[in-house]
Amino acid sequence: MSFTARLERHHSHEVHTLLVEGRIDAATAAGFEEHLNDATQKSGGALVLDLGGVDYISSSGLRAVLVAAKHAHRDHGRFVVTGLKSHVRDVFMVSGFLDILHIAETTEDAARHIKG
Repeated sequence: MSFTARLERHHSHEVHTLLVEGRIDAATAAGFEEHLNDATQKSGGALVLDLGGVDYISSSGLRAVLVAAKHAHRDHGRFVVTGLKSHVRDVFMVSGFLDILHIAETTEDAARHIKG
C-alpha cells in the first residue's frame, strides 16, 4: 500500500495544509517524512497536517509526525494535526500524542490555532 500527500495553501486562512491519504507504515514512512519536512519548510513552520484520508499509521509514521512538530516548534512555528479518524485517533491516544501535539477537530479550528 502507499500514501499520497499534497500541500495546499488556503487563501481564506492564509495557512498551508498537507493533505495525506492512504497508509503510513514502515514501507512508506520515509517518503511521508520527506513530504512532511518539505511541507514544514515551505510553510515557514506553520503547518496543518490533515490526516483525514489516512487509514493506518505505524510507529514509524508517528515518529515522522513528532519530528516535524519538534522542527516547527524549534523554529518558533506552529504545527497542528487534524482530521483523525477514530481508529487513527486511538493510535495517537495510546502513544500519548494527544497530550503532546495540538489536535484540532476541523481544518478551520487548526487554521485559527496556526494564525494565533
